[in-house]
Amino acid sequence: RPLRRIMPGSFEGARPEVIEFVKTNINPRTVLDVGPGKGTYADALRPVLSESATIHGLEVFPPYVEMFDLESKYDRVIIGNMLEHETYDYDLVIFGDVMEHVHKHEAVALWEKVKSQAKWAIIACPVIVWEQGAEFGNEHETHLHHYDMEEVISTFGQPVWHKRVVEVASFIFKF
Repeated sequence: RPLRRIMPGSFEGARPEVIEFVKTNINPRTVLDVGPGKGTYADALRPVLSESATIHGLEVFPPYVEMFDLESKYDRVIIGNMLEHETYDYDLVIFGDVMEHVHKHEAVALWEKVKSQAKWAIIACPVIVWEQGAEFGNEHETHLHHYDMEEVISTFGQPVWHKRVVEVASFIFKF
């Protein structure tokens, strides 16, 4: 059984290398963190991005905003569902442990929208069967699809960079 999270957020996995890649190769001016949970990516990116960079968080579960003080970590917190959100016109869109929370056909439709608007995107997700129901009072924490490495690439396309660390993998895409 995989390790359980202590609170909503993504597992570290290859995140330090992802942050270094973002800093070195992307250096985005605008970032959208989809499903920020406790704000892990904002905490990791703030120190390496320019002071003028803006980071927005798109959170489906309003209690997390106060619970994890997201308004202090993001320039703007948007309450909404990623499947219904229309604006992905950012230099970088991050899906840190969220794609497994929607059905595959929903993820594919969302990805088409993201590819047509964003410059870069990151997907980090478990690449094993990882059963998870509602957690922290949040039904959206339920895993609805289980990916493996090959399925991530066949579904979302060839990444410019990817790495697996035990049960989770990170993929970076350029559009």
